[in-house]
Amino acid sequence: MMEKGATKFDKLCHRLFSANGNGTDYLSRRTGVKCGYCGYELEAYYCESRLYVVECHHCKTKALVMARNPEEAASKTFGHVMGGGADA
Repeated sequence: MMEKGATKFDKLCHRLFSANGNGTDYLSRRTGVKCGYCGYELEAYYCESRLYVVECHHCKTKALVMARNPEEAASKTFGHVMGGGADA
């Protein structure tokens, strides 16, 4: 298999994006925050030193963000807090 990307950083980004958050490569956890694009619940993985990977499995999106907790990480990226409103 040929590695994608021209630079070491490119390869690192492709490796992160292709990693599986279901426990194969890392284990992401539910956040209670829904995706602002599709409405599915976002998951987050703590990478140490307040760095999180936030992902939506439905939209196939991932983001890196510095935050105090998984909920804040999801909200700072592409999430909306789940609540008791009409669109919940």
